[in-house]
Amino acid sequence: MLAVSSAVGAYVSAVFVGGLLVLGFSSFLQFCLICVPVLTFPVTLLGWWNSRTAAILLIVIVVLFYVAQVWLVGPSLHELLLNHTHLFAFVGLTVLMVCAAVLDSEVSVSVDAEREAP
Repeated sequence: MLAVSSAVGAYVSAVFVGGLLVLGFSSFLQFCLICVPVLTFPVTLLGWWNSRTAAILLIVIVVLFYVAQVWLVGPSLHELLLNHTHLFAFVGLTVLMVCAAVLDSEVSVSVDAEREAP
């Protein structure tokens, strides 16, 4: 699950890195639109170490990016899908990372229970 999420995170980062290199950012809105999606790959790599932290950070990234999109485009979901924001990649990546965090927490609970048993 983490391997797939890392691959999707690399894809999303690679798609948006051109805008960061060409445009840069000078305001918080531009930071949310240009720089925040580039951070998806480092956050998914963080998931190999601590998946719960990575899932929380990825949710923050998705919320920041799409709040900025709604601010510019408006609340129309149709317009959001038409402006190439890779909505399904972001949602899929978030679902994968949250599932990895849930599975990781279940495994750590069972390992702790085995250690406490005599």
